[in-house]
Amino acid sequence: MQPDHNYTSVFLYEYASRVWHRIHFARERNQRISETTVTENLIFDFWYKNKNGNAAIEIYEAKDEKRHGNDLEIFIETRRGYLLMACQAKILNKQNKYPNISHKVGDIYQIDLLLEYAKNKGGLASYLFYNYTFDHDTLDRLEATGKYKHAQFGLTACNAELIKLKFFKPGANALGKQRVKIPKFEDIHPLHGFPLPEMIRILRDETALDTIEELANYIDIPITYYAKKEITGDYHWEPLVAPSKISGITARTKTFSPQNQLKPGFNPKYRIVLPINKQSYRLYSVS
Repeated sequence: MQPDHNYTSVFLYEYASRVWHRIHFARERNQRISETTVTENLIFDFWYKNKNGNAAIEIYEAKDEKRHGNDLEIFIETRRGYLLMACQAKILNKQNKYPNISHKVGDIYQIDLLLEYAKNKGGLASYLFYNYTFDHDTLDRLEATGKYKHAQFGLTACNAELIKLKFFKPGANALGKQRVKIPKFEDIHPLHGFPLPEMIRILRDETALDTIEELANYIDIPITYYAKKEITGDYHWEPLVAPSKISGITARTKTFSPQNQLKPGFNPKYRIVLPINKQSYRLYSVS
């Protein structure tokens, strides 16, 4: 039987185009649309597709309401185990830029908190970009690549280490403050930022994983591969929605102890798990 991840890839390419057209729809009507709006729609649509289709996608939500709605964990199953992508979502504005790249939490750049979180968990720090542009020159360049349709750049992923290296520069003064260049869409795409399903395909490739591991070891940030039980067992899980309200969800109840109060930083609210093959579905909260 054909592996389920092929169905998942097809769905993700379709969904990338959906994000593109969703932002277009909002911008044409001067409706407000934010990273949080797109992320919440994405979480529901992924959950619904898993429940009603062949895509292998599992969705988990942090129970703690203080966690950040634009912070995501994506666990990708490879032949070596599950690989973590710690993702921060950013939306392209009407000027074809990502101004929120320079966002700070207190005195710390958000990107540094993302990088620290990924390092501590042995994962890859990434940005998820939600995109739409009406710039015809940009659209022509995307189409000229011949590999993707331009709308498939509606949902892209890019390595956060690269973003840090290219757009965050040490300041020239004695205080050492960083200078941040706000990237444009074309600064990242299509050379560094790929449609999310293409990034997933790359990370499942054995040769690519060898290269990633070599680079990670070189900069002393080794990669960790997780077993499925580690992903669901790191925390105390309980059903998010009562089983009687959603057909096919089996109840599983556990007691849990309070977690330490969240510190300012990268605190993912959602966890997306992408197995190679579809499994019986559960929807859980994490305390």
